Amino acid sequence: MKWLFVTTEFPWPILHGRWLRVYHLARVLCAQGDEVSVLSCQADDPGIEAYAQIDVKVIPGLQHPHIVKGPARCWLCPYAFDADMARTIESCAGQFDTIVLSGSRMLQYSVETSAAEYTVAEFVDDPILEMKRRLLRTLNPFHWARQIKELMGQSRYERAFLDRVTVSTFVS
Repeated sequence: MKWLFVTTEFPWPILHGRWLRVYHLARVLCAQGDEVSVLSCQADDPGIEAYAQIDVKVIPGLQHPHIVKGPARCWLCPYAFDADMARTIESCAGQFDTIVLSGSRMLQYSVETSAAEYTVAEFVDDPILEMKRRLLRTLNPFHWARQIKELMGQSRYERAFLDRVTVSTFVS
């Protein structure tokens, strides 16, 4: 089976749980004979070497940092849309059986994965649950209004794109 992991930033060094999951899932899949590739923004040489040691291919192409500010893909969407990332995913999607979109921010690119047989949305921590917790802790009405807007945007975002994935996983 051919897998593609898509991440906002290159998952190296392993500094948090999402990169830990990508690295070890890729390592285990390669060990069982599957082909695994990683697509992200700005891969660096030590990271490429670390993944090469476990037989994971790094797809070149996106040499800019992931866009965090700018126009969104849908109304109230909490994440900026990176057209270069979308084009790159769409151009290589047909080469893979399964595409894993790592993190909530990547869910919007499920539109471009339709050529793959399966699309997996991999969530680490629940942004909606965290927003609800922040909402309950704030007493400032301006912060409360902003939290409501973010909560509505995240909910709308997930409803807009979750129906395009085959499977969703959640880790906390």
